[in-house]
Amino acid sequence: MFCFVYCRFERMGVGKPLFCDITWHPAGDPSNSEKPTSSMCMASTMLNFCGLETMLHITCADQSVPEIIANLQKAKDMGIRNLLALRGGG
Repeated sequence: MFCFVYCRFERMGVGKPLFCDITWHPAGDPSNSEKPTSSMCMASTMLNFCGLETMLHITCADQSVPEIIANLQKAKDMGIRNLLALRGGG
């Protein structure tokens, strides 16, 4: 699966997009930077291995302030600087 996604990222890069979006999905363990299919890992792969500027959407709903800060720090540590923070929920 991961090879398929990586190859797709490389093909997308041929078109020289300004940036690519990665959506944060709570059901997929999005902040797990070790899990290849997590949002954080996919955004890092697009940016650091494929050279595609990436915008990571982060859903802040149902997260505590310390969890949000930890996720933002993790994104920063991975070189991800373009973030769209979504509040979501009620």
